[in-house]
Amino acid sequence: MFAKTAHNNALFYLQIVWRKLNMSYDLHITKAENWWQSEENPIKREEIMSLLSSEINFSIKSQMVIRNPLNGDEICIPGEYIVWQKDGEELWFRYTGNRIIGQGHCDEDIENLKHIAGILNAKVQGDEGEIY
Repeated sequence: MFAKTAHNNALFYLQIVWRKLNMSYDLHITKAENWWQSEENPIKREEIMSLLSSEINFSIKSQMVIRNPLNGDEICIPGEYIVWQKDGEELWFRYTGNRIIGQGHCDEDIENLKHIAGILNAKVQGDEGEIY
């Protein structure tokens, strides 16, 4: 019984991590004509640092920590993340070194990404190339 419960807890935990990283359709903040060409016209680290200094509610993190609500175990996912403290929530965006990636579940998510893009003189583009 214990082994089955531990297995189910582990599966539940992995599902949380998977959803956090791969929630849905990606939206890209990019300066390139197409997001997949972002290496040609990257959002530079200096611009990210400028964003952080000009907007009080932004910070940068070197890892995402996800806690299993059932047993408190943590998993750390390395990377560069921009975290926006907004209305009591943490909104996480991944910085890849040439673009910023977020998920768009609703109009509010898209507006949040557009706000960041506006500060960086960039645009928001979906996985299939559509501009928001």
